[in-house]
Amino acid sequence: MKSRLPRASRNYVEQLRQELSHLTSAERNKVIEQTRAKIQKLPGRGRKQVELIEQLGTPGMRAAKFQRTEPEALQVRSGKEFLNRILGWPILAFALLTTVVVYFGPIAAPGNSGEWTPFAGADGALARFEAVVGAQVIWVAMLPVLLSVLGLYLQNIFSTIIGVLGASAITLVVIAGSAGIGLFFLPITVLLWAQVLTPLIMMRGSMARPGPLWLIAGALLVLATGVWVVSAGLRATELNGWLIIGPASLLGLLAVLLPTRQWWAHVLLVSVGILVIAAGLVAAMNSIGALALIGPWVFGGVAFAVGHLALAGSLWHERARKLLALY
Repeated sequence: MKSRLPRASRNYVEQLRQELSHLTSAERNKVIEQTRAKIQKLPGRGRKQVELIEQLGTPGMRAAKFQRTEPEALQVRSGKEFLNRILGWPILAFALLTTVVVYFGPIAAPGNSGEWTPFAGADGALARFEAVVGAQVIWVAMLPVLLSVLGLYLQNIFSTIIGVLGASAITLVVIAGSAGIGLFFLPITVLLWAQVLTPLIMMRGSMARPGPLWLIAGALLVLATGVWVVSAGLRATELNGWLIIGPASLLGLLAVLLPTRQWWAHVLLVSVGILVIAAGLVAAMNSIGALALIGPWVFGGVAFAVGHLALAGSLWHERARKLLALY
C-alpha cells in the first residue's frame, strides 16, 4: 500500500509514540498524525533513518517539544514584574519631568498662575489654594515621584494601599488647583491610578489585555481633554488658531485609532503627545509663561498616558502568549 510508511519511518513513529507517554491518548495521536504528514512529504518518505533525524530530529528531541508545562513553570510572578516595569519606569520619568516643570517652570513665577483658566467659574478660592501652596509646591510635586518608585519596587498589598491613597491625594490637588497649578498634575494622576489598577486588571487572566471598552474610554478621555484644552486655548491666546487646532487634530485622530489595537497607533499617540509637551515647553521659555504651557502639557500628557497604557497592555499580552507558547 502506498500509504504504508517505510520500515525506518514506522520505527521512528513507534519510538516517538513511546517518548510521548506523558501526553493523553488524544494528544499523542494528534502529534503522531502531524509527524506522519511531515514524513509523507519527505523525499522517499523517510526510507533512511539518517534522513529522518536530519529533518525531524530524534524521537526524543521531537517529543521534548511537546512537554507539558506546569502552571508554576510559567513564572507568572516574573510576568507581573515585567508588566510593572513597563508601566513603572515611564511613569517615574514623567513624574520627575512634572516635578521639574512645576518647580522651575513659568507656573512658579509670580503672577502667572491665573492666566489660563479653562473653567469659566474659577474664583478666588482656587487662587488662594495656589497661594497657600506657593513655594511648597515642590513637596506636592515630589509625591508622584515617591509613589511611582514605591509602585515600581514594591508589589504587595501595602504598596497598593499607599498607591490608592497617594493617587487620591493627587486627584484632590488636580480638583482644588484646576484654575492653574493643579492642571499640571492631571496626566500624572491618570498614570498613578493606572500604576495601581492596571496590574490588578491585567493579571485577572494570563492572556488579559485591554478590552474594547477600556480602549474606547481612553480614546474618549483624550478627545474630551482635547476639546476642553483647544476651546480654552482659543479663548485665551492670540496665537494663530491652527497652531492649536493642528496638533490637537492629529492627537484626536490617533485617539480614534486607539481601539483598533494597532501598535503603531499607540506608539504614535505616545510620541506625538511627547512632542506636543516639548513644543509647549519651548513656547513657554520664549514667551508668555503658563499661558503657553498648560494647554500642551495637559493635552499632550493625557495622550501620552493613554497611549502608554495601551502599549503596555499590548506588550503584556504578547509576553503572556510567549509564556504560554500560544502562537
